[in-house]
Amino acid sequence: MAEENRMDKSKLRKIIVTILIVAVVLGYDISPLDIIPDVMAGVGQLDDLLITGAGIIGLVTNWLTGKKSNDNADFREI
Repeated sequence: MAEENRMDKSKLRKIIVTILIVAVVLGYDISPLDIIPDVMAGVGQLDDLLITGAGIIGLVTNWLTGKKSNDNADFREI
């Protein structure tokens, strides 16, 4: 029972973090306020691209956190 409750909290946390990341990235991309104004050709869209890329990295990191690939691997010998 406690294990199921812990998994539910973990899934809920991932869903909330995902919603927050998507909301912040979309809000920034849609907002007329930018770090670099979009009137500067090419360079103006760079901050939008960087924020969107950081959001994608955040989403992937959020969903991959906690997944076990190989717990038996020990890289201390390398």
